[in-house]
Amino acid sequence: MRLEDLYPERKIFQTVEVMNYYLVAGMYHANKFEFDRAEEALRIVDFVDEESLASERLSMYILGKRMMHGQERFAYMNRNEIALEERPFSYENQTETPPAFHHAEMD
Repeated sequence: MRLEDLYPERKIFQTVEVMNYYLVAGMYHANKFEFDRAEEALRIVDFVDEESLASERLSMYILGKRMMHGQERFAYMNRNEIALEERPFSYENQTETPPAFHHAEMD
């Protein structure tokens, strides 16, 4: 959703309004793990004022949420791993003599 959709009667917005709206929108989408939309909000904040603290704050927030999402996905994958059953192994059945090979090619 764009800021213009909230206020169709307005065509001009204060810089602070635009920055705060897209900062909150970016954080909202990052919380929902919709990173494409969060990055779009970050691009708009960067376009308005590239050197603002809001831009840096949103960038770090999205990065943190991406890392959290990756950790959750990794933990989920580890929970759903297929464990192989181990066969019991005993050294008692080992022989003292080496095996004898009977191949025509080796004679």
